[in-house]
Amino acid sequence: MLASVFNTEIAASPVITGWRSTGGHPAYKDNDRDLMYSVRPEEPITFEVKVDRKAEYEWTVNKLIQSNHSPAFTWTVPEEKGIYEIHVTVRDNEGEAHHEWVVSTLSAEEAPDLFEYFADGQFKDRQGTDPWGRPLREWTVEESYKAPGIMRGWMEPPKGPLYETISDRERAELNGRGRFALRTTSETAYGTWRFWFRFPRGYFIPPNGGSGPRTQLYYEFLGGPTGHAFRYNKVSDSHNYFYARYYPTMAWNPLGDEDSGFKQRKGWYGVTIVRTKAGWFYAYITDVERGETYLQFRGYNPDGVDSEYARMTLDQPLWDIFPDVTVHVDGLEIYREKYLFPSRSAQYRRYIADWQWTPDPVADPSEAYTEKDWKDFQMPELTEKQLDRINGRMHGYEVNAKRIEGWKTRELRWMQGKRHYNPVYGEGIVVQGRGMTLKNVAKRVNDPSLLRFDAQKQAWICTTDLVVDEGAELIIRDTTLRMHGKKPGERRISVMYGATLRVERSTITSDTEHYFLWRFTGTANYSYNLGMSTGGLNALSYGSFGSFLVEDATIDNCAYLFLDSPRELRLKNVRFTNLHQADAGEYSAPPESEIQQRKEFVRGEKAFCVFLKNYDVFRFDLNGLRFAGARTPVDLTFMLNSEKNRLNVYNSDFGEENVVVRPSIKMMSFWNTTWPEYYRSRLGLVNCRFRNLTAATERTSAVPKYYLDVQVMDSEGKPVSGAKVTVINEVDAEYPAENLSEERPMAPLDPGAERTNVHNLYQGFPLESALTGADGHTPPPSDRAHTLILADYVLDQAGKKAFSYTIKVATSAGKKIITGVRPGPLSYRPEPRKPAHTGRIVSGDGPEGMTEEELKR
Repeated sequence: MLASVFNTEIAASPVITGWRSTGGHPAYKDNDRDLMYSVRPEEPITFEVKVDRKAEYEWTVNKLIQSNHSPAFTWTVPEEKGIYEIHVTVRDNEGEAHHEWVVSTLSAEEAPDLFEYFADGQFKDRQGTDPWGRPLREWTVEESYKAPGIMRGWMEPPKGPLYETISDRERAELNGRGRFALRTTSETAYGTWRFWFRFPRGYFIPPNGGSGPRTQLYYEFLGGPTGHAFRYNKVSDSHNYFYARYYPTMAWNPLGDEDSGFKQRKGWYGVTIVRTKAGWFYAYITDVERGETYLQFRGYNPDGVDSEYARMTLDQPLWDIFPDVTVHVDGLEIYREKYLFPSRSAQYRRYIADWQWTPDPVADPSEAYTEKDWKDFQMPELTEKQLDRINGRMHGYEVNAKRIEGWKTRELRWMQGKRHYNPVYGEGIVVQGRGMTLKNVAKRVNDPSLLRFDAQKQAWICTTDLVVDEGAELIIRDTTLRMHGKKPGERRISVMYGATLRVERSTITSDTEHYFLWRFTGTANYSYNLGMSTGGLNALSYGSFGSFLVEDATIDNCAYLFLDSPRELRLKNVRFTNLHQADAGEYSAPPESEIQQRKEFVRGEKAFCVFLKNYDVFRFDLNGLRFAGARTPVDLTFMLNSEKNRLNVYNSDFGEENVVVRPSIKMMSFWNTTWPEYYRSRLGLVNCRFRNLTAATERTSAVPKYYLDVQVMDSEGKPVSGAKVTVINEVDAEYPAENLSEERPMAPLDPGAERTNVHNLYQGFPLESALTGADGHTPPPSDRAHTLILADYVLDQAGKKAFSYTIKVATSAGKKIITGVRPGPLSYRPEPRKPAHTGRIVSGDGPEGMTEEELKR
């Protein structure tokens, strides 16, 4: 049993003199004064407090305000399994007091491995037990930090007087900052992390904008013994960061985009972080008041295979000037190797298909408080000592009265609850949750007029838009999906930010002669609802960050397959037939703005387009593709960031269509001194057939390549095993023979570097020589590390540069040197395992200087 009561900071406030809870069939409950125990679903429980005076009562359940305003609150346990915090705030004109209970319907096996709600108002030397009868977690104050306040039932920076009483030494340890941190043991490297946070004054921009001293939280939810850690960081001015931190260099690497966020309101938000053993991270944010959950981040990092601690840090540097600009954290849970994604659902409803710019800002009543709260703010009197403390922050500028006054005119404009973008709505079946199939979707929608299985056609017929919502996953496997439209482009398959669409051994096509549209989130089609709906155009609005994984499938009668900055792109053995070109982008933007330039860069009709820019791609596997346009030729466009990646398309037939290489571009440039920043785009085409290949602009190139097959024979016509075959480019050493290896190297950190280089993806590494096998042949493509691939030519703005090669063969019988060998289209293999041409070389005595034609014979 716990015997602690939360009272407020001043003696004149109300005092809670007693409490109890009754009802139901609880477990792990000692008596009516116990604060944490297990309960059964659908049973009523009454919670009650006694107070020393007349006061007002506000009850919340999991931070959501209830309609009850009396000293007793009867609540029926939900049917859904979960953990429930019942909190009461007692207030009058003199102050307030707090009290809470935490109950759960989870079994002991379902309980989180780490549970912390601070319901006893303590973090160490604790006496009580959690809802499953386990001892409460012990926390320690992080070295060089101060202890936070937890007496109101959540973690928060303590009130101002603490700063006035700390010593000069303690002040130095804090580096002039209001930083508070608790740390505990945690061995969870994969699983689910949850917590709540609140900025009680809502959205706040400090002096000097986003670069100023900021109130924020850092949740280092995974801390490894080898110096790696993973952080979730939320800032009062809407910034958001989600990254890996590497000690002791303090280098960091983004897991999602590192500088985007949302303008939070005054209420509570829930955070759910999921990390799978495959190395994928998902961070979801729930607006408690609105009851809406969004995907904030999706990223990948294979580091951090183990953990030893978790730490929550709160930072309130400007308490002297803005004491109410603070941060609260509560309800920390960690589930080891349990992946608690949002629940599965599928509904026919309105959804945000795009955002349209308007020159006249639109008021958002939910955010209008920002201007109201701060327009009459009065600058407090600050001592020199206080200013010295504030300026201890290493931000390169001085805080003074003049700067504060400037803040009132500059930052308050940003804080107004207005936006220039309005949602453009569509209607369709919206799929949420992971692992959904068409059968799952149809069952939940339960409307055959929208989605039904046609036994005669052996296909699913969809008569509306099909939307894979943010962070959701739809699997189309061993079936056919037909999109039924009455005019061209009427139906859309929309894959939203961070979503995954898997198509395996299936066909997606139209149910009529009219093509359907693809709609992936990207530069021309925004859908990041959380940031967009709160007025911010941020980097996540410019890319999909999703996964499009298609294998052994046919995609037919469609247009605008525009794949903008996916995290994973795997197209293997896919037929794209009856492709149409169309433009389905939304191009409204402020005139002559950077946003307008971004949109104009991608404007135009598209049949198939891959656009990789400054964001990481963690899988790129394009192999065995076949293309056919509805009206040949259509453009198949590649805009690849070859500053970061070396990428190839393998074993594909582009038919009679145009293969076009365009430069890529950086899409988030806020911190850049110049914009636009273009990226070199180089497309490798390994064993591919094509009619027209274009790389005609600056920073573009295309390199067709072919497999080399050489068989070494002895003078009696028998295959020679172990012969060393060396290949040298006679024209340009920058294009050596390569193999099929693939790696994601991390560039080494420079001494003292502030952050790591991002992940790069390299396909095809230089390979100078290979050994023949028992059949006398050089290794086939199935031997990815040792097969030999030769570039035919490089095509760029200057034209075509053709390559020829010298082949050296060394055996125990001697050496053979053959010059002037030219790969070319005749080397194309419809079946990659079967060589179209084999160069047979006789070791020992025999002609030297053999030509390409002789080698092929």
